[in-house]
Amino acid sequence: QLGSFTKNLSRYDLSKIAKKLSNINEWKNNSFKMIKDNLKEEYSISSNGLSKAIEIIKKHYEFGYSIGIVPPLIDFDEDEFYFFIDKWYQLNDLEYINIELDESKIYSSNSLFKQTKRLTRLAKIGEFLDDLIKTVKLETITNVHTLYYFSEECTYSEQYRLSYSFHKNSCQQNKEQSIKHILQKPMLLIEVIINLLQLNQNNIALVLMKKYNLQKYIKDQIEKRNMYISIILE
Repeated sequence: QLGSFTKNLSRYDLSKIAKKLSNINEWKNNSFKMIKDNLKEEYSISSNGLSKAIEIIKKHYEFGYSIGIVPPLIDFDEDEFYFFIDKWYQLNDLEYINIELDESKIYSSNSLFKQTKRLTRLAKIGEFLDDLIKTVKLETITNVHTLYYFSEECTYSEQYRLSYSFHKNSCQQNKEQSIKHILQKPMLLIEVIINLLQLNQNNIALVLMKKYNLQKYIKDQIEKRNMYISIILE
């Protein structure tokens, strides 16, 4: 259903092959021919069969990492993305996700803290809205939505593209409302970073973690959720 297979190879086979291939920068070396020959023999496939497998791996958010080539996010504009996240930060100031705070107070519907923050945030959203509508394209809003909901909606990395299409259709119906909606998510930055790591968009995730000093919090969240990511967080 995910489309990650060939006539002779399953998704699991492709994941194993990706780990046995060398880094793409070494494919011009003579040793790569030996690797390909071994794989063809091990999986009983032709050169054409292996080539089809490699093409899938190169476009795969998980498997591509093993060969050093992770596909970019769809229509991703880093400057606009960071601009949007910075506006969200100005609204939330990370108080909702400060690991030192009492979570029961943060998430309680009767919490005075939560009610006060919500009213303040709603007032500030009006100040930022025009600027965001003019500066940030629909594709950037779509990616923010997709990255926020990815863990909730998707089990596999292949589903990112489908999720992006779904959220683009939703966001383009009312761009202003889509901006308002996602700006009010108190856990937006945490979910976005974790899902960037899930999709092996490590450089972008590391920029956000460093800028907002979230390395320890993200590491704790990953351990708490029993997740596997491709990089080691200090």
